[in-house]
Amino acid sequence: MTLATVKNSRLGATTLLTFVILALAWFVGFASRLFAIVRFESIIHEFDPWFNYRATHHMVQHGFYNFLNWFDERAWYPLGRIVGGTVYPGLMVTSGLIHWILDSLNFHVHIREICVFLAPTFSGLTAIATYFLTKELWSPGAGLFAACFIAISPGYTSRSVAGSYDNEGIAIFALQFTYFLWVKSLKTGSIMWAALCALSYFYMVSAWGGYVFIINLIPLHALALIIMGRYSSRLFVSYTSFYCLATILSMQVPFVGFQPVRTSEHMPAFGIFGLLQIVALMHYARNRITRQQFMTLFVGGLTVLGGLAVVVYFALVWGGYVAPFSGRFYSLWDTGYAKIHIPIIASVSEHQPTTWVSFFFDLHITAAVFPVGLWYCIKKVNDERVFIILYAVSAVYFAGVMVRLMLTLTPAVCVLAGIGFSYTFERYLKDEEKNGSGAGSKDEKMYDKAAKNAKSKTTTTEGEENGVSVNVRTVIAVLLLIFLLMFVVHATYVTSNAYSHPSVVLQSSTQNGDRIIMDDFREAYHWLRENTADDARIMSWWDYGYQIAGMANRTTLVDNNTWNNSHIALVGKAMSSNESAAYEIMTELDVDYILVIFGGVIGYSGDDINKFLWMVRIAQGEHPKDIREDNYFSASGEYTTGAAASETMLNCLMYKMSYYRFGETRVGYNQAGGFDRTRGYVIGKKDITLEYIEEAYTTENWLVRIYKRKKLPNRPSLKNADVTIPIKGKKSQQAKKQEGSNPTSRHCHQSLIYFFAAKKFAEMGFSTNKDCMPEFQLLITGLKQIVQIVDNSDQQFLKGGEMKNIKILESKNNNLCILVDNSGKFSYVGEFSEEIQKKKEDIGEVIETCGGIAIPGFVDGHSHPVFAGDRVHEFAMKLAGASYMDVQNAGGGIMFTTTRTREAKEEDLKRDFEKIAWKMLKNGTTTLEAKSGYGLDIETELKMLRVLSNISPQIPLEISATFCGAHAIPKGSTEIQQTRMICDELLPKIEHEKMAGNLGNVENIDVFCEKGVFEVATSREILQRGKEAGLAVNFHAEELVYIGGVEMGAKLGPNGARPVDKKKAFLILYLCPMESYMTLLPKL
Repeated sequence: MTLATVKNSRLGATTLLTFVILALAWFVGFASRLFAIVRFESIIHEFDPWFNYRATHHMVQHGFYNFLNWFDERAWYPLGRIVGGTVYPGLMVTSGLIHWILDSLNFHVHIREICVFLAPTFSGLTAIATYFLTKELWSPGAGLFAACFIAISPGYTSRSVAGSYDNEGIAIFALQFTYFLWVKSLKTGSIMWAALCALSYFYMVSAWGGYVFIINLIPLHALALIIMGRYSSRLFVSYTSFYCLATILSMQVPFVGFQPVRTSEHMPAFGIFGLLQIVALMHYARNRITRQQFMTLFVGGLTVLGGLAVVVYFALVWGGYVAPFSGRFYSLWDTGYAKIHIPIIASVSEHQPTTWVSFFFDLHITAAVFPVGLWYCIKKVNDERVFIILYAVSAVYFAGVMVRLMLTLTPAVCVLAGIGFSYTFERYLKDEEKNGSGAGSKDEKMYDKAAKNAKSKTTTTEGEENGVSVNVRTVIAVLLLIFLLMFVVHATYVTSNAYSHPSVVLQSSTQNGDRIIMDDFREAYHWLRENTADDARIMSWWDYGYQIAGMANRTTLVDNNTWNNSHIALVGKAMSSNESAAYEIMTELDVDYILVIFGGVIGYSGDDINKFLWMVRIAQGEHPKDIREDNYFSASGEYTTGAAASETMLNCLMYKMSYYRFGETRVGYNQAGGFDRTRGYVIGKKDITLEYIEEAYTTENWLVRIYKRKKLPNRPSLKNADVTIPIKGKKSQQAKKQEGSNPTSRHCHQSLIYFFAAKKFAEMGFSTNKDCMPEFQLLITGLKQIVQIVDNSDQQFLKGGEMKNIKILESKNNNLCILVDNSGKFSYVGEFSEEIQKKKEDIGEVIETCGGIAIPGFVDGHSHPVFAGDRVHEFAMKLAGASYMDVQNAGGGIMFTTTRTREAKEEDLKRDFEKIAWKMLKNGTTTLEAKSGYGLDIETELKMLRVLSNISPQIPLEISATFCGAHAIPKGSTEIQQTRMICDELLPKIEHEKMAGNLGNVENIDVFCEKGVFEVATSREILQRGKEAGLAVNFHAEELVYIGGVEMGAKLGPNGARPVDKKKAFLILYLCPMESYMTLLPKL
């Protein structure tokens, strides 16, 4: 047998053995993650996985493009959520692709089963990726060790068990594979490997927000190599190729958008890209200039360019072109930052610092061995091993800051532990017999003494190299094998008992060891699904939003996305407030049911009472005047629900919902009623009564409690004749006498009041029949201030320098009053006098404000209140630096709302508009300029104008409707086509409908005069045609680019204009001679 044959045979055996070991690692990793399936059933775990499954199911049913444009009305009521623009779609696309492939092969599997088994399947791919990475860093043997470690390591298993359908299930594979490709590209200097690395990075970006770790670690590696003097053309080619492709590819993920070039977290990667260009230039110039010139150029140039880069960066941040570092970034460097500034982040248990116990629990023996592997890499350092050193050091730090980041530490620990074990076994398990026989064969031919001396010298040298005897090495090897077996036992135990329990199903054991399954969560969600209306809205803490939407299929107010802190704070405020105040919030949010988690019966520590302080803190951050954390502690500063609990705690909604009827319950044989097993004491208040809510359902073990908001029949509401706004004060004696006979008298509590325009009082149906009505409708007294604006009835508005002289009546003794007659007009405004006192008998309602302030109703001069859909997702694009036109060109902006508005029914638009109108009234707006403009076709524009003209007479809001059909150019049309449609078809129909009395509120016409929309010529034609139809001229102009729109509009005699950019303030001069108003909008 030839030497080549022997080598090929050994290579084949090694390859086969490697394949078998990797296959077994994959199988063991997959099988060890199935405990939850075996013990319970095929079910989705935790919270986030329920949204991921729901989104995947929607994508499979409706297709990828519909998924990207899916508006989820079940989430964040009343805001909703654009799913495609607010998620990393890689997880959904991966599952959908597997489903499509299996379906194409006639293996028809429900998408839920794919979601359940996806993470265990990818654990095998992660093991293979780790093998290739470690092989490139050290050796194939170390790669096999690392693959076996990560296949069963609890630190990775915790996020990849069956049913844990979360982004990390595929992201760790993408992480390891990207690192492998980066190391490969660095070693070879190949553009092909760098391009593959960028593609893998793109997949990582689409799958998980943790991609930021990659895009900062790879630049850090490049920087370290430059500082260490290890710059090479391989580094230049690999990094520049990777960075350019990776940046472009990552921007294709909708949720990421422009962040790679507009956020501070991505700027270091760009900085290293620039630095590499400078270093490459220096290396090119080094052999072409003198050393002194080179040092001057290098030091001086680098200093100048570095300083300039820093100045430019801060200028871009200051100018708003680059977003500053986020709060999440600061929370990684200051562990107390989140608790103070972002309590919603600090409230999540996996965002807490990691304990030493957690390190051992998740890593076991690998935590002790990985420093050995790290030392070996430092001792035999090269370009690629610098990478794993940086990876390990940074991952250790971040894992210590946040327990969730143990997930990014585990792969590094497995790689270095694999190197440590492999190198140690390689040193201590050498085949010495082979070495000895080789030496003996040579010595057989050498009978002289010199040969024997040479043999002795060789043996001594070998012994000195090994440093330990054969027996010691054997003992060490056996101990290492025992440690490895212990690691396997520990990993299996932890996976089975700690990480394989779905959060929606709880398990307990009896003294005999029998299992008790508590299925309260699914019981409650099933009840909601079967016993509530399809459009019922459920208020709960954000932890349970995804589960309610996924299992109960009901609308929630907040969920685990946590993108809107204000909305979550409002829910927290409701939970923290007393019942009546909470009822006001729930009514405003249209809440039907409230769900709370209560563990006092079974001793479940993850209930809402234990989370309640975080609700208080988050609410306090947004509503510091109403909610104070100190009020929920006992007199001794203790957080308790027992006898020492504060009155605020005992009367808050969360306490009442958790402990309602619990005081009558005995949870143990010798325990008193109301004993809370979770807290370990009797509750402080047992006789709890509910006034504004009622118990709807409580699960078997009291774990989930559901309450229904009552619809109070006697709740005050504004009616035709009941138009006074709530005022803080006390009833007058006259009013008290009239209460029995005057059903419209209301005396509520507010310190600021508004009064409507006299015109609207006359239109709202006040009766003028003197037989049934007194001479005067309303008297408001006790005012300390009345803001009149003008005191001359012939003067309609202020302009120029007069705007500084607003007419205000004031009284130090609160003696001002307002008298309104039967026609709805203000009969008298001024000091309360004896003459007014004499008229009190002829006044329908008298309100004393005790120092209130009366101001005119607000006029909203620019609004689009009739629309459908929601554009919340565009905030991410704007924060990433997208301009108004960037958003619109990407299919967002006006076009997005236009599509939803066209699809909406007229009655739905009217219902939603009337809700908005009531909220405007509540906040003091009494006159509204309301535009159409979200139809952009004949049918929808007329539909919107009808909604504006047919508002319910019950709503006392004065509306001046504006036809804004020239708001944008819809897809499939051009500027000329849209102009012809407006002038030749739509405006004649509006004119006809106005003459028929169907569009009584339509008084104005508006056009968006802007480059790329409607230019000056077409804008002039549209406005002129509208003017001929009897509409007053309004226009948008010079918002983005100066094209002469203001000058054009000024010549038409406009009522209103909207120049926005402060840099074009000189254009206001064109409008000064006109009696027109201008709306100045802040630049977002």
